[in-house]
Amino acid sequence: MVNYATTRILWLIPTLFCMIIFLFSLTRLAPGDPVNVMCGPRASEETKAMVRELFHLDKPLHVQIFYFVKNLCQGNLGVSIADREPVIDKVLRVLPNTIVLTFFSMFWTFLFAVVLGSLSGIYQDTWIDYLITGFSFGVISVPSFVIGLVLLLVFSIKFPVLPMSGSGNEGNIWTQIYHLILPSIAISFAWLGFMCRTVKAMMIEVLSKDFVKMERSFGVPSIYIWGKYALRNAAMPVVTQLGFATGEYLGGAVFIEMIFRRPGMGRLLADSVSSLDYPVLQGTVFLTTIMFVLANLLADLSHGFIDPRIRHGRQ
Repeated sequence: MVNYATTRILWLIPTLFCMIIFLFSLTRLAPGDPVNVMCGPRASEETKAMVRELFHLDKPLHVQIFYFVKNLCQGNLGVSIADREPVIDKVLRVLPNTIVLTFFSMFWTFLFAVVLGSLSGIYQDTWIDYLITGFSFGVISVPSFVIGLVLLLVFSIKFPVLPMSGSGNEGNIWTQIYHLILPSIAISFAWLGFMCRTVKAMMIEVLSKDFVKMERSFGVPSIYIWGKYALRNAAMPVVTQLGFATGEYLGGAVFIEMIFRRPGMGRLLADSVSSLDYPVLQGTVFLTTIMFVLANLLADLSHGFIDPRIRHGRQ
């Protein structure tokens, strides 16, 4: 297990390095000059040259990468070109909103998957099963941002019962939860269909066991059997899969925040792109990637710990 964990951790180094190179190359392809955005149209060429030198924008790409990695090793993500605020302060101010949205989405997935999957398994080969199965296949094929746009159109524009943007009043938890409903449901749909099918399969398997048949022969009510045996066993794989999917939920939260204009990592990323704020863009993408990679690393290590075949390279 130690060798497996060490190998997985060491793979993080080339992964992050390749991500940094790709990130710098991609941001430099964006049209426009961030110095012109920062200094304004009336700034002199001497002022612009000084700003470029200050942010190392006059250096070749590999030199800029060197300065970024050097500052990164010192815990410094740079300073925003737009307002000179440290990037780490900007990120830490909005990061909790993204984390809350991620876990709220996982809660909805767990709740809907257990309820719908259980009903599909209990009423197998009935219209309820067919309806839930069709719904499961439908949501698997639709991206979360499309679902988010549909939810906005229906519940914020056509029937304005839920807010379409913002995160609620600071310090008021109920308004914050109210603003979380639509974006979190949009993200939860990404894995809902898959997990519904998993719960259904587990429910059918448990209900076919001999001890369940024996309980029924003794006249034990079906509702008791479903709650004590079937539902509990069916919910366990959902918890495991949610742990493995944490990174994907985090990535989905970043994109959904752009649609719902929530103050989070996604909103910060979108604003940095529109203003060509390279340090904020690089810092936001880098930290998002770090969280995504670490979430998948923890999932891999957990999977390897549970299943010895994974860590020994066998299927």
